[in-house]
Amino acid sequence: MAYADKTDGSRIILEGLGKVHVLLAEAVKPGDLIGLSAGTWKLADGNNSIFAELVAGEGGANAATIVAYRQALVRHADSGGAKGDLLYLSDTAGGTGASAGTVAQVVGQVINVVASTYTDYLLAPQYSGAVGGQLIPGATKLFFRDSGLYVQSGADGKLTISADGTGADDITLGGTVQVDDNITIADAKNIIVNATTGTKIGTATTQKLGFFNATPADQPSAYTQTYATGDKTHANPTAVALTDNSGGTASGTIAAIAAAGTYADDDDAIKNGIADLASQVNKLIDDLADTKQLVNSVIDDLQELGLVG
Repeated sequence: MAYADKTDGSRIILEGLGKVHVLLAEAVKPGDLIGLSAGTWKLADGNNSIFAELVAGEGGANAATIVAYRQALVRHADSGGAKGDLLYLSDTAGGTGASAGTVAQVVGQVINVVASTYTDYLLAPQYSGAVGGQLIPGATKLFFRDSGLYVQSGADGKLTISADGTGADDITLGGTVQVDDNITIADAKNIIVNATTGTKIGTATTQKLGFFNATPADQPSAYTQTYATGDKTHANPTAVALTDNSGGTASGTIAAIAAAGTYADDDDAIKNGIADLASQVNKLIDDLADTKQLVNSVIDDLQELGLVG
């Protein structure tokens, strides 16, 4: 049978730790959970977002001053549950429940159950008072025993995880992290990696990536770099445009030149033109080689990053 709280005033405080005195803003019964609301001590109530901070050590009327505890071992008539069951703030004012109500605040744990006789449970509510939630003391580890731990918000709310409530401190995640939805990074926020071993984006060539809304694809096939010389200086062109004043018609073939003296008046002009042509062709070869070397260097860099094969 699932745990059910006794709200009839029959709870017994067996032991208390962290004794304080508080002025009530409404009536309470022994073992009720109480919390601050607008600066006054009232019954903790998940339905009204009054988080539990103390356990009432005794009953009291509105405006009475009572003893309360930070932690208390409480007993009431057996009402189900099992040893180790977690207890949550209830939507019933002052009470506890076997599952989370409107808000999820763990307030204690069932310690002992004697069937048909009594149930003992330890209440230890802690509340940060900042945004609503559990206060875990410094250097404390939070363990969970089930097959998974689920942290979520209701009614399409937002979940904020930060070290100090403002997001100013670091958060460390250990183990494999799986993300099942999009990730949005705020402006002026960066992805920072270490500089010793480094970080891989994609751990196999078959994993797919896409940039700027391109369809994700696996790593492209490898380039064959038969010409493998690399050069990262993209030099200025050395070839220049030739001015053609020959009066001839280009045919794609340099014709044979007659023996010297046959066209004595044209020999020097013809030879100079051919020399100019040869010079510019050689420079074009140099320019092409420079471009090929630059392309090789780009390919080498992309291969080193793993962006191409």
